[in-house]
Amino acid sequence: MVAIVAVTFGFYAEMNSSIFMLEMPTVYGFRYPAVLAIVPTLHLSLLLIWQQRLTLGHLLLAVPQVMVLILAIKMRASAQWSLIVVLAIIACQLSANLVAQWKAQPVRRLAILDAAWTALRWPGVLLIGLVLLHGAYMRAILHPVYETDDVLTSHPFWHVIFINAAAFDPDVLELAATVGPISGGDELGFNMAKIWAKRNHLFENPVSYTSPLTGTTIRMGVRAGPGNLHRTIGGVSA
Repeated sequence: MVAIVAVTFGFYAEMNSSIFMLEMPTVYGFRYPAVLAIVPTLHLSLLLIWQQRLTLGHLLLAVPQVMVLILAIKMRASAQWSLIVVLAIIACQLSANLVAQWKAQPVRRLAILDAAWTALRWPGVLLIGLVLLHGAYMRAILHPVYETDDVLTSHPFWHVIFINAAAFDPDVLELAATVGPISGGDELGFNMAKIWAKRNHLFENPVSYTSPLTGTTIRMGVRAGPGNLHRTIGGVSA
């Protein structure tokens, strides 16, 4: 019931926000599949919060949820945020248990070991285990070209973090617009990467850094990296 109420409220909030736009109109939009991660994330989160014991029934219900979550991540990389939610819950429980054990257990080593068991609750172990297993399987069957920046199957993870933070910084927006028009979030990240590359003399001719395989300049945005973009923003803010 909690999951149903939360999901219903989420859809209601979305339809009344700026997220509900032409680029993501409804379930048929190519940006929308990430919502498939909502229910599995809530399911696993509640299993952790309510500290449900491992039973055959709980396991049979949790495994399909993890599989749906993995499918959502494969379809839309932004669904990876759901993993952070689950890991954050595990971290909070670990911290709370560590504080409690630290006060109750005179032997500090035992207190740490007792608290560490909190991070090994079965929903988290199941999620991490299946995600790693699926990742190993995909690396084994896919062509090595998909491990390069010529054929990116999704945005780099830092790219999503950056454009969401920089979108609220007027100085960054103004600087990014000097490179080219910003019609969406992607251009914001790539423009700032180009600025950093130019300031640090990464290459003399940007065209030469175009991917020879795909003919796109996406490699330029990938190579800059999150730390370099952070330093670029720091220079702007200063």
